[in-house]
Amino acid sequence: MIARGHFIGEIVDALAGISERIEMRNRLGITDMSVFAEVFVAGLLNEVLGTDLKTLNDERPNEPGLDLGDSRGLYGIQVTASATSQKVRHTLGTLTAEQAKTFERIVVFCLGKKQGSYSVPGPFPHGVVFDEKADIWDFTDVARMALGLPLDRLQGVHGYVRQNTVRMLVELEVPDEKGVCPTNGYELWEVRPPLQVGEGTAYIAFYEKRHSKLDEAEQDELTEALLELSRKLRRLPRLTREFLATLIERREERDPRRDSRDFSIHLELNKVVREFHGDVKEELDLLVYEGLVDVDGDDPPELGAPEVFVDLTDCVALRECLVAFIEDRGLNVRQVIGATDLSAF
Repeated sequence: MIARGHFIGEIVDALAGISERIEMRNRLGITDMSVFAEVFVAGLLNEVLGTDLKTLNDERPNEPGLDLGDSRGLYGIQVTASATSQKVRHTLGTLTAEQAKTFERIVVFCLGKKQGSYSVPGPFPHGVVFDEKADIWDFTDVARMALGLPLDRLQGVHGYVRQNTVRMLVELEVPDEKGVCPTNGYELWEVRPPLQVGEGTAYIAFYEKRHSKLDEAEQDELTEALLELSRKLRRLPRLTREFLATLIERREERDPRRDSRDFSIHLELNKVVREFHGDVKEELDLLVYEGLVDVDGDDPPELGAPEVFVDLTDCVALRECLVAFIEDRGLNVRQVIGATDLSAF
C-alpha cells in the first residue's frame, strides 16, 4: 500500500504540474504545442490503457482532426492545449470518413484543464458517436484511470511520468521578451575538463630511477602517450571517468596463468556487475570505444570467470609504472583519472 500511494502521489503531482504550466500558457495566449506534447500524451495513455497510440502527423503532416491513432483502431485522439466547446465541435467537424471508420472511439484530450460542462450537440459527420461527458479527457481523468491499475501497471505509468516530466516541463517554458527560454539546451551538456598534462619529465625521472634509461625516441613516445591519454579521458563523461578510476582502485593481483598482457590492470567482470549499481555495459562500451579497457569473456572455464582489463595506453613504459607514480607522488587515482589532472607527470 505504501508503494502504491507513493506511485499515485508522484503521478498526480507531476501531471498537475504539467497542466498548470499549460494553463499559464493559455492565459498568455500561447496555445501552440510542440510535437513532444503529443508524444508524451501517447506514451502516457499507452501505459494507462495498454493501447498502441502513435502520432498520426508522423505519417501525414497536419492530419485533419486527429493527432494520435491506435494501431488496433481503439482510439483516435485530438490533443489540444485548451478544449472549448467550439474547439471540440471543430475537431469533430474535420474528421474524415476514413478516420470515422478506422477508430472505434474519438477522444479530445485537453492538456490544460477541461471545462466543467460542454455543449457539443450532434449529429456528427460520418456517423461518429461522441459523448461530451465521457470523451473529453484531461490529466485529471488519466490520474483517475491510473488509480485502479494493478501495481505492476501503475509502476509502469509512474516510471514513464517520472522519466518524461522534466522534458515536458522544459518544452512548455514561456520565453522572455527576447524569445529566450529559461532552460537552454546548450547548458544541458556536461562541460569537459581542461587539458591538464605535464611534459612527462617527472614521470620519466621516476621510471628511470626504478628501471632503465629511456632513449630520446622512447621519451618522445611516452610524452605523446601521456598527451593522448589525457585527450581520451577528457572525451569521457565524468561518471565514466569515475567508473574507470574505481576499476583501477579495485584492481586485483595479476594471475600469471591467464594474464599475458604486460602490466594490465584487471578485475573479474562478474564482480564489477555485482558491485556497480549502474549500467556496467554502457560504461564499458564507452571505455572500450576509447581503447582504455578490454573485456575478455572467451577464456577456457578452467581459468576462471571473464575479466575486465584496463590498458590505459599502448606505451609499455607509461603503463608499467603509472599507478606506482601516482601513489609515490601522494596523489590518488580519482584525482588523476577521474578529474583528468595529469599535470604532475
